[in-house]
Amino acid sequence: MKDVQTSQRSSAGTSPTAAELIESNRDAYAAWAVENLSGSGHLSKILRVISTQHNNLKLLLQRESGRNCANTKKNPAEPTGQVVRAKVRKMTEELNFPGVVEFLADLYLDQNISEACKEQIDTEKLIKRINRPTEAIKKVIEKLMRASEREKPTNVFMKELDMPAHLSEK
Repeated sequence: MKDVQTSQRSSAGTSPTAAELIESNRDAYAAWAVENLSGSGHLSKILRVISTQHNNLKLLLQRESGRNCANTKKNPAEPTGQVVRAKVRKMTEELNFPGVVEFLADLYLDQNISEACKEQIDTEKLIKRINRPTEAIKKVIEKLMRASEREKPTNVFMKELDMPAHLSEK
């Protein structure tokens, strides 16, 4: 699904905030999953994990901002800059939806924060959680590939997958 785009404008017509970029990425990721994995039987789980992943990141950004533990130079509640939007747009065009989430988590929760806050936020654990949907999708793809290689016909509807490199790598 090559026409998936992350909106670069908020509903008010201004530059989007981090939360709006996260929502837009969630929607594009879900649209890609529906387009490419609808015959797998695992779609509802994948969509639920994608939604949970993005909602948790938004809530974490809100919580950490409220505690003054987010990036001191880039407030997630303020409109994002052109460089951030360009990077998100590029990753979205490459269908690297997990990369967008990792980038935003790193930008707002790991850069320019106090040492006390760094001790409280386990960024490594956060990134592992962020990668859960990617790992689930990889497992579904592996199952689909094994099913297509069988000599016996299966009930799995196989089609040509539009697979981004980060999902097809092991």
